Amino acid sequence: MGLLLPALEQVWLRHTHGRALLSCIAVYLGTLPVVLYFYYQTSPWSVLVNLVVIPLMGTVMGAGLLAASAGMVNVALGVFLAAPVSYLLQLFEWLCSLEQKLPVPVWVAGRPGILSIVLYYGILGLLIAVTQYRQSCTGKKTAVKQPAKKCRELILMWTAGVLVCIFLMVPPKNRDLQITCLDVGQGDCSLLQLPGGKNCLIDGGSLSEAGVWQYTIEPAVKYYGIRKLDYVFLSHADQDHINGVMDFLTEYQPGFWGANVHGISLGCLVLPPAADESDFQDFISVATEKGIPVMRMEDGGEIGVASEEAGESPSWRIRCLSPKRVSLTGDRNEDSMVLLVEFGSFRMLFTGDLGKEGENRLVDSAADLKADVLKVGHHGSAGGTGEEFLEKAAPLTAVISCGENNRYGHPSPETVQRLEDAGCEILKTPECGAVIIRTDGNGFVTETFMDRE
Repeated sequence: MGLLLPALEQVWLRHTHGRALLSCIAVYLGTLPVVLYFYYQTSPWSVLVNLVVIPLMGTVMGAGLLAASAGMVNVALGVFLAAPVSYLLQLFEWLCSLEQKLPVPVWVAGRPGILSIVLYYGILGLLIAVTQYRQSCTGKKTAVKQPAKKCRELILMWTAGVLVCIFLMVPPKNRDLQITCLDVGQGDCSLLQLPGGKNCLIDGGSLSEAGVWQYTIEPAVKYYGIRKLDYVFLSHADQDHINGVMDFLTEYQPGFWGANVHGISLGCLVLPPAADESDFQDFISVATEKGIPVMRMEDGGEIGVASEEAGESPSWRIRCLSPKRVSLTGDRNEDSMVLLVEFGSFRMLFTGDLGKEGENRLVDSAADLKADVLKVGHHGSAGGTGEEFLEKAAPLTAVISCGENNRYGHPSPETVQRLEDAGCEILKTPECGAVIIRTDGNGFVTETFMDRE
């Protein structure tokens, strides 16, 4: 940054009569890859906000220390001296709320790769070196007296170089399908990154992890640079599948163009038919208030991309296999929305908290349950994942999401034994952490968080 600011001044100072603005830009550009690597997002407008905040931080710190010192002698005096700090912090808060009303108040870019970071700083270093070389050739200390043509060349070079640097921080669109079964403790949440750039969430809740949206789901979504969840599917209304999504909707704040000012927008909330009218009523109310479309999906419904739209790539679709509105049992678990995700020849089955009765209905139906990967129902409880169901689904890999040493005893030894007898590779989130499945529409590979570690 010590090299970056003088180089920017040499190029821009004659056109931008504000050394403070250039300082803020130098800070932003110099730290951007580091900020994205650890926080996955940045605020493009922070450069302007910092024009006010940074000069006043000395006053805030000085007045705060003075008030704290005086408060140890006399509380009333300390409170009086702290007034400037309070007013300045209120000003900062107002500026931040104003910033949220601007387009793209938060840019979610995801975690950049090490190679992208090296290239980013390499390009900045090259820009600085060329600028210093040009300056040494002219023998001038500033760009003010340089020929106009050379100044224009430097401006074009810096503009192009910075745009390339920012482009390096943008994640590429998915060509393959990636499904990440997150480790949310005693709960369920799967993130689907579909070919072509669409993204979905299937469930999102936990009974054992407090603040599961804030501390687990949201960071995972932002880690991949996802700025919009096109669909969020909720299999049923149990809290261990929905409370994180409710936190997301509660904090949702539509801003410019209706996008969520906190960085992740939602395209549509997808709910199953429910026997109890009170199920999902809070979700529907909050989503409607925030301008988020809500749809119901039952047996026969599907979302996807047809083969002709996909071009040379395999088509993908998400099909609902259960329940039917006319055959609801009134049991939330047995009425769970069952989803089949297809991409090319790859198939993965999500069964929510489906139990024996619901599985039997699927087995007796005409539905093709064949799946490469099974998201095991009801966290691997003893009452689900029966032999007949496994025989019809014939999964190669089974993923079980549950909490470590949970009080329900999930997954049950009986269910694990049935999966082993069926020849499944079994991946449990308490042991593996997040489970990642990648496929090009033909074969698939699995990876776990512990493998990465």
